[in-house]
Order: sequence, then C-alpha cells, then structure tokens
Amino acid sequence: PKNNGVSFTFPITLGNNPETLCSVLAQETAHSFGLSSHTFNCHDPMTYLRSCGRQYFRNIRYPCGEFSQEPQCRCGGNTRNNHVMLTNALGRSSTELAKPELTVFEPFAGENVTDDFDIGTISRDKRGIQRVEVWFSGSMVASQEGNLDSNTNPNRDVFVNFRAPEWPDGFIDIEIRAYNDLEDSSSEFIRVLKGEACQSSSLCNAGQECIEGGCQFPIASSGLTESCTVDENCLEGVCVDNEGQKECALSCSPQVQDACDAGFVCTSTGGCVPEAKDSSGGCSSGGGAGSYVLVLLGLLGLFRFRPKQEL
Repeated sequence: PKNNGVSFTFPITLGNNPETLCSVLAQETAHSFGLSSHTFNCHDPMTYLRSCGRQYFRNIRYPCGEFSQEPQCRCGGNTRNNHVMLTNALGRSSTELAKPELTVFEPFAGENVTDDFDIGTISRDKRGIQRVEVWFSGSMVASQEGNLDSNTNPNRDVFVNFRAPEWPDGFIDIEIRAYNDLEDSSSEFIRVLKGEACQSSSLCNAGQECIEGGCQFPIASSGLTESCTVDENCLEGVCVDNEGQKECALSCSPQVQDACDAGFVCTSTGGCVPEAKDSSGGCSSGGGAGSYVLVLLGLLGLFRFRPKQEL
C-alpha cells in the first residue's frame, strides 16, 4: 500500500451509470492499497470487462488480465485474491452483512418420500453463491458449486437440484445450507419419512443408530486433530486424511486463498491441517544450521584468498 496515495476518477466520462462509477472508484482506489494487477473476471472491480453488474471484492482467486487472460500476475503467481489482499491491508469490516436467501421447494415438510427423491433449492446472495450443501440427519451427503466459477453475472438466483443418495428407511431430518464467498450461510430444515420408521439399529448403515425412528450417526466425540473415521465423529469440522492418518479438522474451501489460520493449509478434501515442515533445506527460507555454516566458511575463504591490491 502507498502512504497518502491519490487516485483520480472522472465521473463525467462515465455517463449516468452509478454502478460503473462505483466500480471505477473501487478499482482506482484499490491500486493505492497494493492491488497492481487487473482481474480477468467479471465479478471483481479490478476487471476491464464490461456489463458485469454489481461487483464485489470476492474471496475467490481469479486469473489476471485486462482484455485477455495473462499467464502471470504482477509480483508473481497466475491468480489473485483481491479480497484477502485488501483485508490484509485494511483489516476486516465490522459491518454485518446479510446472509444468503434460501428456499427449498421440494420435498415438503412431513412428506412421505421414496428412494431417489428429488431435492430442489433456490438460493441468492448479492455476493453470489459459493456452494449449496445437503445434510441428512447431521451428515453431509451432497454439495454443489454455485455461480462464482464463471464470468456470468452472479447477482441472480441459483437453482440447484439434488437426487437423494441411498439412505436407510425412517425419518430423515434434511438440512440445506447455502454459502457465499465469505462462508456466511443460511439453512432450511425439513423432516420427511422414507418408507417406514426404523425400529432397530440393525436396519441402519454401519456405524449408525436408530434414534426416534430415523437412522443417524451417534453424537460426535472427537475434537480437532483427534482420530476419526467419518465426518460425523467430529465435534466440529470434517474428518480428513493427514499423511495417512484420519483426523478432525476445520472445514475449508481449497479454492479460497488463506482459508486456514496461519500454520495450517487446506487439503484438497477441504480440511485445515498443520502445514508440513520442510526438512530438506532445499526450498526453506531458513535453510537450517548447515546453511549458516556454509555461508560462514565461504566468507572466511573470501577474506583468506583475496588477492592483495596495489596501492
């Protein structure tokens, strides 16, 4: 970021278009706070693309470019997350934003359903929908990306239809979750009956119990970094593989830059695990004690064998 930076925007050249004026102001001001590259995606104010509708500094990594995608951004890398860069420079806003709007239009609450029943949802958020998830009795059974991965305008309804996965007969407590790019979410809850209510855990899947006529996994008991076999074992987060061992970890989106706290990385399966330490010394910034010894020996050799200079 530049200290006391000044940017100029000339509204008279933009016509009577408040949305465009707002986007140009955001772009020119952001340059002063360290955003040097332009974004080749219609969702972001740093783009040169037109007719994009309302834009936000979304928490998404986008490629760089003005009128075509460039192989590399300024200062390295081939993508940029402008939301993270601005947050690092300015801090987080204290303003509480509205959560996504969500409607489930099928099935209806109390409905009797059969195998492979349909689940229909409509969600909307002014920042766009990152993803929509389906949970059965506390277990996530399906997830679908929203409308932030393309150059189309995200300021529109997102229709997502799911086909119910295999699940034992009995009562099913369905939860639908819709997320925006900031991981803010809204939920809708519906209870349906598939077949007959279960009478015994022997009618449920392995590891499940029949509770109040429906099959579900027992109450979670594993904390973060503790061992697990399925997500339902975790008090929070998800069950992910970490170097061959399954453990509970906070959930994250691999597409989001800096989705985990410092010292953790987001796995491809969506869990924050401790960052692996580099023991080779090849690409480590520190290099270990051995590298300091080599540097010291090199300096001693330089002074010892430097030829005398004539006065």
